[in-house]
Amino acid sequence: MSREVLLGLDIGTTSIKALAITPTGRRVASYAQSVPTLHPQDGWSEQDPRVLAQTAVTVLSRITRTRPVRASHILGLGLTNQRETTLPVDAITGEPLSNAILWHDLRTLPLAASLGSGGWYRRLWRRGGMPLTNYPSATKMAWLLRHSRPVVRAARRERLRMITVDSWVAYQLLGGVLGSAPFITDPSNASRTLLLDLSTGRYDPQALRHFGLRREFLAELRPSWGAELGNVPLPGPSSRGSIPLLSILGDQQASLLGLSTLLGGDAKLTLGTGAFLLARGESQGPPDRSGVLRTILWHPRGEVPEIGIEGSVGAAGSFIDWLGKGGLGIFESLGEIERLSARSRHGKEVFVPALCGLFAPHWEMTARGIWTGIDLSTRRADLARSALDGLAHTVADLVDAVEQGMGRTLSPLLVDGGLSRSGPLLQQIADHSGTVLRKSPEPDATVFGAALAAGLGIGALPRDVQAPLRRGGPRGPIIRPQVDHRERLRTRRAWRHALDQAFLLTKRHAGPGVVRHPDAVRSQTWISV
Repeated sequence: MSREVLLGLDIGTTSIKALAITPTGRRVASYAQSVPTLHPQDGWSEQDPRVLAQTAVTVLSRITRTRPVRASHILGLGLTNQRETTLPVDAITGEPLSNAILWHDLRTLPLAASLGSGGWYRRLWRRGGMPLTNYPSATKMAWLLRHSRPVVRAARRERLRMITVDSWVAYQLLGGVLGSAPFITDPSNASRTLLLDLSTGRYDPQALRHFGLRREFLAELRPSWGAELGNVPLPGPSSRGSIPLLSILGDQQASLLGLSTLLGGDAKLTLGTGAFLLARGESQGPPDRSGVLRTILWHPRGEVPEIGIEGSVGAAGSFIDWLGKGGLGIFESLGEIERLSARSRHGKEVFVPALCGLFAPHWEMTARGIWTGIDLSTRRADLARSALDGLAHTVADLVDAVEQGMGRTLSPLLVDGGLSRSGPLLQQIADHSGTVLRKSPEPDATVFGAALAAGLGIGALPRDVQAPLRRGGPRGPIIRPQVDHRERLRTRRAWRHALDQAFLLTKRHAGPGVVRHPDAVRSQTWISV
């Protein structure tokens, strides 16, 4: 009898990955391919949806042709994806009406500020789980209805669909217009639109009206797992000639599922293009007071949805890339930044890496990066140290905010993502947050979690996703804080001073209509002691 495998497919911001695992969690094969990002105007970030779909098909096709997967019985596929990224589609032809607007795109800031008046900023945050900024999908949808003629025409002809990346890729995998595929999404992704009432698990009619949207514009809600969503036709990889699509999850939720199943624990930090801290459990108070998000983690068929809270940093891996060949070109690689950082002679330089605004807990989306403390004695080593240090401080702000929101500590905090390979960065995060970190032994926890979700959907895995799948397997290294309370307090005060300077600069130079909304409450979780 052939070996059984589960497939995961991750539609990320910079790459698309596929992974095959056994039901016991052993890796069988993997494949990845990068995808480009477009910047047609200052602050705009887009991707070509056709490229996303074609790359997804290519990656899935490649992994099913590898010898170990080809010789196995494929039980099913789990899909995970970048969240909040939004694109409009013609419902009849299935053709995209514009490029996809990426999750961190800044063009909708003025519109978000205007839509937040009259108490809507707090109301939407408390009902839909997110602040009304450029971040959620709803502001992108509203912007497209105001600025894209093809979108307006499609809406008037009742042919418009406003969808997220999971809906688009699932539609393409399931046959598109030729296969009469539906536009579907799951609650973990729908909860990132700001249009879902988290208390009911349904789209909020009042929120839809506020953004000028109609329910028929949106994708159909399906369970995160537990129901077959359709069959993905592939040439000969299984006995049925197709692979059942068994689950859809947002990427950070999939990462939490993967890490919790491997290591136990209920909080994780992913250091990828951005940085995302996600924890299982409800907020102890209104989320806007601590600056955190509420989100649906997953909603299996026949069960109640599980809620978590989250904090995010817009630029993490993209910040490191900007320092290197993707931007300034002052460093060759992350390794060079680490080596130079160790040679820094002092710590007076502080860098605030607000390259696409400051996300949680500050929500200063018009903030921009600044370097402070620079003088003639500053060298490249000092810039390298302050760069890693600034990124670590932004993550420590997340830890402080989420711990305040949950009313408990997060130690040990599970860590994955591309930047988790940086020992110096992890040490600085541990030092500034005062939190013990456990690095994941699984390098691709997000796509690993997508494959696990597919297995949960057909009962191929234990139902209790809190129980580690491999108790005797690798546990991952532990990173403990190495500074005392007094030193941590000193460095966090210096960070707060740099943040205040960044906010002051924002106030002086922000254009009309893009300043932070007056209903927003700046988080006071700068330093937790």
